[in-house]
Amino acid sequence: MYDFVFQDIKTHIVSFTGLERDALHIYVGIGVFLITSLLFKNHRYRWLIALFTVIAAASMGEVLDRHDQLIIDKHWYWQGSVHDIVNTCFFPTLFTLILTFTHFFERNIAQAHGSKR
Repeated sequence: MYDFVFQDIKTHIVSFTGLERDALHIYVGIGVFLITSLLFKNHRYRWLIALFTVIAAASMGEVLDRHDQLIIDKHWYWQGSVHDIVNTCFFPTLFTLILTFTHFFERNIAQAHGSKR
């Protein structure tokens, strides 16, 4: 009747990795964040671009999930959507705040590259 390609892909990933869906949300969020930050490594706003890319990816994933859920259950469980988006975006948001508003990592990198006295 309906072909749920997105759900099939997610099921195969869960089966292949042996990880829970919540853990996969966390890993996908961090992965998208890191890949995007590498792609924009010379851009002034690389951390914000990476964060907004994670938010967009998480939102698109939830749109696809809810589309399938509405067809199957005829009901949207919005709490699950919020939970998934928070799981996906939590660490990228934390990284963005740390990298944007502190110099914590910059100091450690400078110390590691020879400012030893």
